[in-house]
Amino acid sequence: MKLLVLLVLLGLVAYFAPAPLGHAEQSIEIGTGRDKVWSVLGDVSSAHIWDPGMKDMKVVSEIKMGPGAERFSAEGLVKTHETVRDWVAYNKLSFDVTHEPKITKFETSTITIEPGEQPLPTTKPILVGNLHGGST
Repeated sequence: MKLLVLLVLLGLVAYFAPAPLGHAEQSIEIGTGRDKVWSVLGDVSSAHIWDPGMKDMKVVSEIKMGPGAERFSAEGLVKTHETVRDWVAYNKLSFDVTHEPKITKFETSTITIEPGEQPLPTTKPILVGNLHGGST
């Protein structure tokens, strides 16, 4: 009986304990200028072109670009809703991300565009995801 109570208590502690912060970063150098890269990455409705998890993505807000623009995808087992938080044209785009079912307490994705290291014109978009897991 004591073992059963101990296991239940450990399970409760594990469930309610906050998970560590997660961080993922990806970048690629593209052989074209910033204007062309931003025309795709800065277009909230274009995620289905470059993100395999957003193939059925739709813009669900009246705002189509800039802070407050929202997009939604029900692709696969997890529904994803993203809202633009920060927007600096040709430089940075940040989203607050939620999932259903909830798989994180909070999550942000940020795309920044930097000059490439190869001879011009090259551009280096960087996608950074930060998430915090645990129970909600």
